[in-house]
Parts: sequence; C-alpha cells; structure tokens
Amino acid sequence: MRTTCFGVLAGALIAGSGLHAEMTAVGTAGAQELRIPVGARMTALSGSNVSNLVGVEAMFWNPGGLANMEGSQASFGNYQYWADMNMTQFSAGHNFGEKGAIGIAARVFNVGDLLVTTEDMPAGTGETIQPKFSIVTMGWAKQMTDRVNLGVNLNLLSEKIKDMHAKGYSLDFGVQVSTPMDGLDFGVVLKNFGPDMSYAGYGGEQRVVYETDETGAAHRVARPIYQPFELPSSFQFGVAYAAESAPARGRAPRRSGSCAWRCQDTRRPSTPRRYAAPPRRKNSASSRKRATRYPPAPHRYPTKSLRS
Repeated sequence: MRTTCFGVLAGALIAGSGLHAEMTAVGTAGAQELRIPVGARMTALSGSNVSNLVGVEAMFWNPGGLANMEGSQASFGNYQYWADMNMTQFSAGHNFGEKGAIGIAARVFNVGDLLVTTEDMPAGTGETIQPKFSIVTMGWAKQMTDRVNLGVNLNLLSEKIKDMHAKGYSLDFGVQVSTPMDGLDFGVVLKNFGPDMSYAGYGGEQRVVYETDETGAAHRVARPIYQPFELPSSFQFGVAYAAESAPARGRAPRRSGSCAWRCQDTRRPSTPRRYAAPPRRKNSASSRKRATRYPPAPHRYPTKSLRS
C-alpha cells in the first residue's frame, strides 16, 4: 500500500513591517537571506507541504509542525551556490510533551570574496571583502487540540559588510489544522514580520576636500546616512491531501472498512474433523463406496462451502 500526498501552496509577498503594509516597493526589501530555502524535500515541493510537515525542518517552513516531532531531532546541511556562495545550516529540537516542543536553528550565508572598487579604480583596489549574513532562530510549538498545532519563531538577524553591520529581528507564526475529512490538512504561515533594518558603522566614511576650503585645510570626514530597508514578509496558505493507492499486482488486496467486515462475515465456518467432507475424486466405484462410510453432517455444520 502506498500513500500519495498532493499539496497546493498559495502565497503573497508583503514588503513591510506589519500586516497593514501595502504591496509596494517589493524589490527594495532587504534581508533576502531569510528567503533561502532549507531542506531538499521541501525545496523540491516548493514549500507546498506546509500543512503536514513534521520535524525540525518545519522551523523554516511552518513552525507549527514542530509540535508533532517525536523525541529529539537534529539536522545539518551545507548548500553550495554559484559564484562561490554557500550556506551552512544546523537545527535541533526536542518535544517536552504537554509543555510543547522547543527548537533552535542557525544559518550562515557566505557571499564569498568580493573585489573592492571605487570611481577612480573600477577594476579593483586589490582589497577583498567577505560579506556574511547570519540568522539564529528560536522556535516553540504546541499541539493545542488533537487537530490544531500552533508555533512561533523568533529570528535574530545579523548582516556584516566590511566595517558596516545591520542587526534586527523578525517573527514567524504558523498553524496546522487537520480537518475531519481523513487525509485533508491545511496550514497558514506568516513569515518574517518585524521592524525595518538599517546599516551603521564607519566603513562608508570618506575624507573629502571642498573647493571652498582654504589651502592646507584639514580634510573633512563625510559620513553617509543609510536608508532603512524592510524585511521580505510573506503570507502562505497550503492544502494537502494524502490518498492511498491500490495494491500492486500479485499482492494481497487491502482490507479496510466495510470490505474487511464482509471478508470476515463470509468466512467458511470451522467443522469438527469427524464430520469433514472427503476430498472430491473421480466418479468411480471405489470413490462411491468410500463416500458411504462418512455419516451426513448435522444441520448446524453446512456442507456447502461459502466463498469469500
């Protein structure tokens, strides 16, 4: 018997720090490392299985799936991308029963070596930088009822480019619901909701000399003001249905529900050995004589076999 799961995912990207944000300036949202998928299975399914995903992998897709985790789990992954970019991921969790399940995860995205260029030296100054983006996630989930799971994540964000850095946080909310219809589940996820982030540091400082300055005057230090950027908030809704397929050819048929009851109801009744009917033989004189030795069976033990 094989179980097949069909999933459908509907989502909307919201560039903003709240639920009331408008669908504008989506391309200006920062912290894009929050959108990098985790796990080969859910990446292949494009996140359509948010309704019944279970385990520490659910911390990224739907934190509500952490509630159905059994015991302790841990996962580790290293993802290689183009242009020498890579990401390392680790997550672990434990289910404490009635108190809920707790998980912790960390993701570090390394862009690789980048050449530093200026207006005067567009081919590069010979200096290289290594931007790094890290995310530390702490999640909690609990099975509220036998059909509803609720989970929440707290993401601590950190971005560093040379001597500049940006820090912030975001929240994820996830719900998984099992409907009364057997095999039909749906999930709702609100991801990456939090305040705007902005860079700070002295990495962008420059010494400039204005034409109006007197000869020999000290250089002035210009400090840029960085524009805050929004987080890539999103809303997702997924529906999944698990269907059981027919048994393969040559295997025993699957018995369930009324079919199993009918098979038991039409089963041939057991009879004592002394009233057992002899095996069928050819119509010969010896077989007729041998058949007369067996007395007729009582009415409570019918001789007619019931076929299942």
